[in-house]
Formats: sequence, structure tokens, C-alpha cells
Amino acid sequence: MEASNERKTMSYDEIRNVGYVSYDGNYGAEADLLVFDSDVLTLQQWETLGEVSDNDRYEYVQAIFAGKDLSLWEG
Repeated sequence: MEASNERKTMSYDEIRNVGYVSYDGNYGAEADLLVFDSDVLTLQQWETLGEVSDNDRYEYVQAIFAGKDLSLWEG
């Protein structure tokens, strides 16, 4: 999938219902994942991602890619 913002096109994959293990030891099953290059988010977006609750992070990144209003998280 592709989305765009003022800076560049953001390419990402949305993968549903998978198991995963990351290099740092995080793991899960039956997970929905958004996979993208780390440089597609701005520094401010990464900081906000770290500040929002775990349950809101997926929706926040989806909103970024969809070009939606981010004031719910950034306001």
C-alpha cells in the first residue's frame, strides 16, 4: 500500500493475523501488523507514537498513512 504526505510517499504493508518474533525479543500471535521503513515517520511522529497508549498506536499510524487528522493524538 502507499500513502503520501507533504514530504514523500509512504509505502507500508498491513499484515493481519500473523505470528511474529522480533530481533529484540518481542513476540506475538494472531497479531495485525503495519510494516514500513522507519524513515517514513517524522521525529515528532515517533515521539508521539511513544507517548500514546499501546492500544492507540496502530490506529495512530494508520491515520498517518491515510492522511487523516492527527489532532486526537497530537493535540
